[in-house]
Amino acid sequence: TQSTWGRITVCMSRWMIARGSMRSTSLWTSLVLCALLWLQTISADVTLNFMSTILTPVDTVMLNNFAERFHQLYPDTRMHVTPSPIESTDYYNFLQGEISRQSKTLDLFQVDVIWSGDVAHGVVNLLDHIGGDTNVTSDFIPSIIENSQVGEKLVSLPWYTDYPFLFYRSDLLQKYGYSAPPETWDELEEMATVIQEGERATELGFWGWVWQGHGYEGLTCNILEWVASHGGGRIVEPEGEVTFNNNNSIKALERAASWIGKITPANVVDFAESDALNMFASGKAAFMRNWPFALEVCNVAAETKGKFNITMLPRDTQGVHAGTLGGWNLAANRFGKNIDDSVALIEYLTSVEVQRARFLNGSYPPVSLTLAEEHDLCAHDRINVSICDAKLNSDYIVARPSTVLAPNYGEASRLIWTTVGQVLYSRLSAAAAVRSIACQLGAQLNGGVLPKTCLTMHELSSGVVLAASILCVVVYVYLIGIAALLAFHHQHPVIVRSSPVFCWCILFGACLSCSSIFMNARLIDSLVLQCWLQDWLLFIGFAGCFGSLFAKYERVARLYTNRSLRPVNVSNSTIFMRVCLIVVCEIIVLCLDKAIQQFNLDLMVSSDENDVNGTISYSCSSSTIGLVLIVCYNGWVLLWGCVLAWQTRKIQFLNFNESKHIALSVWILAVTALVMVPVMSGLSSQPNAVFVLRSFVILFDAFTIMSVIFIPKFHIIWKESQVKKKSVGFSASHVGSSSQGIELAVVKDSSHTMPVSLPVSLHFKGGEEISALDLVELQHTRGVVEVLRYKVRSLAFQLWSEKLRYRLLRQETEDVTKSVSSERLGQLGQLDEKSEVS
Repeated sequence: TQSTWGRITVCMSRWMIARGSMRSTSLWTSLVLCALLWLQTISADVTLNFMSTILTPVDTVMLNNFAERFHQLYPDTRMHVTPSPIESTDYYNFLQGEISRQSKTLDLFQVDVIWSGDVAHGVVNLLDHIGGDTNVTSDFIPSIIENSQVGEKLVSLPWYTDYPFLFYRSDLLQKYGYSAPPETWDELEEMATVIQEGERATELGFWGWVWQGHGYEGLTCNILEWVASHGGGRIVEPEGEVTFNNNNSIKALERAASWIGKITPANVVDFAESDALNMFASGKAAFMRNWPFALEVCNVAAETKGKFNITMLPRDTQGVHAGTLGGWNLAANRFGKNIDDSVALIEYLTSVEVQRARFLNGSYPPVSLTLAEEHDLCAHDRINVSICDAKLNSDYIVARPSTVLAPNYGEASRLIWTTVGQVLYSRLSAAAAVRSIACQLGAQLNGGVLPKTCLTMHELSSGVVLAASILCVVVYVYLIGIAALLAFHHQHPVIVRSSPVFCWCILFGACLSCSSIFMNARLIDSLVLQCWLQDWLLFIGFAGCFGSLFAKYERVARLYTNRSLRPVNVSNSTIFMRVCLIVVCEIIVLCLDKAIQQFNLDLMVSSDENDVNGTISYSCSSSTIGLVLIVCYNGWVLLWGCVLAWQTRKIQFLNFNESKHIALSVWILAVTALVMVPVMSGLSSQPNAVFVLRSFVILFDAFTIMSVIFIPKFHIIWKESQVKKKSVGFSASHVGSSSQGIELAVVKDSSHTMPVSLPVSLHFKGGEEISALDLVELQHTRGVVEVLRYKVRSLAFQLWSEKLRYRLLRQETEDVTKSVSSERLGQLGQLDEKSEVS
């Protein structure tokens, strides 16, 4: 009668009975009742999909019994159990995927006690469905209920608590003369060694001590127990202080690493709970660290039944016995189809009835205060070993720092077990691991700001940083020298035609790119800020430098490719807007990269076992999508420059033709990038080498590209100054004009007169003096450089007699002059049509 159709059927049946219809023999009445009963039957098949961790066959039996009992209480609803991944890390990733997709497949599921903050956005607030009934939550252990709340939201109800024990073979301890289990780690090592050597006489695969060393949450629990039992603290204290960096923590990790291959199998680094249990239950290990679920397996296994017992995990002389607080809660999927039924099932599975059954049959520690007060709970079965046999100290249970590190505990735990895993593989010293973890956790707790005590902990040697800084200063001085020359010659025609404003922009962009080297040298204490500034300075400097170069050169390309006689006007403000657009687009691409990347650091810890300081370094990683965006955009900018260079490759005037310089600059940048990027990727584990190569590439590119762009301009200015010192007097007279051009007679001296023809289509602004270096590149002859100068006044064909300087090449000035394209000259000079030579 719990469903709507059930209520309708009951009401209809009662109504028909009251009217006496049931006493009639009407066929239609019978058919109506059958149809209603059939609808009630199919409406009762509401199946709740429950994902639960199944560790032993006993779990399967108990869950089946609970499903039947729940169906008896709620006939309309059935429970279907879906086994979850065994390893908690895999299970966590699976649940996050389900929640992010808003999947409706699961109705309710188990959640670890440390996941409350991470799954809160995807589960039901149980207080909204249990009506705020305090009786529902008052019977649970208060600390667990507090851990299950996120703000005002109750995200789950406790199902059972958990804490690990030391499982030991009591028969083997007695056999080798030990009257009690080990109290300290030293005693465990001694007992494990003696028993292992003795048992290997008959069992070669016997080991003294097994635990969980695989990279997942279980290893983090082991690490916490090692450190706490050595007096090293709880990694991160409840008030947020990182206490992991101390000698006791180093000692704990060094001890754990020393077990491997001696009293612990080498493949323990691949062990999870089930792997350790299989070895112990098969009689191939003397000691095991595991959770209470293993009791049921060991109580029935032939090799361990009646031959084992449990106690607290050992301690060091300076520490305490410590076991990690575990346990699982039940939560309802916010996107599920049957939320009310799911909440009802959670209330049933967390009831005192179910908790008692799980304790008696599966040794799962209850979370009910009512059960805790039942003094006869442990007296039900004195044949098998149960959690009641372990006499725990009041301070035995240690909680993981999931609350203080929320909502990033998953990332912090991954950092802990991956870094310590390197110690277990003998790839990293314990000191390096401890200091690396402490610094990174401190940065995580402080918004990415590296703690002050970690500022000196990087693998970049002071000599390397000093050398890179000196080279960077040298390049800065070189760029400042170029800027000074630009300022000194700012009125020279060569510099004027090179758009001085944008030359300054080119130099400023190069300086920004070089500044990224200082960010890579870790001169500030914010990890995130270093990563962002390092990329932003480099690429924004690149955009400003090449954007200014290409944008100003586009004006030349437009004039040169303009085939009409109409003038083309491209002002400096237009060019400046284009440069700003290029830089803004670069910033947008970098913002997209950082939005995808967020807080992402590749940390590299010293692999030198003699490195007692535990130095660390880090590199800023970029997401694949962000890297593709950066490469594509900046590649497009370079391609644009190559197209401009190709379009203007035939301009014959040095003051305007920069195609070779642009092409060479792009070639230098592309070659160095293609060569150095794969090399630096291969050397990612050697920060000094990566820093040296990165600094060299940036400084080399800045130096060579600025040289390619500006040195030719200064060379022309220098040559012209030399010509002025060695120039020879010339005079010219107007001979006449024809349809082919203007005839000039250039007289060097009284004995030598040379005719020169200028085409009629030359266009000049009236009265403006134009250097012959703007027209032709002449050659040297007999070591004397002579340059032709001329003036043409519009509309009058009047030619002033000036000192005409030019370089003679076998007295073929006529041929050289005729090679000049009159149409290109007119467009390059942006000449006024009113002053053209008709």
